[in-house]
Amino acid sequence: MADISSAPKPSPLAAFRKLDGAWTAVVVILVAVALLDMPQLQPTLIFAGKALANTAPFILFAVLAVAYLKASGAENLLAKAFEGNPARMIVL
Repeated sequence: MADISSAPKPSPLAAFRKLDGAWTAVVVILVAVALLDMPQLQPTLIFAGKALANTAPFILFAVLAVAYLKASGAENLLAKAFEGNPARMIVL
């Protein structure tokens, strides 16, 4: 005979456990600004957008550099260069 029993229903808190903490914090902060100081919401969004736009070239460079290192196999070679005493690595 086939087992046709259904799986137990997940708890209501299971959905909250799947949320990413950083993105949840972003949404909570924006909702708090909207509720507590609505006129400040637009300047906050503009400030955050400009900050992201100014940081985007560095993030893009880092992503492309890591992709190149992984594709070329040089990631392990670079990791070996940074083994050892952390203070010495900072000086080098």
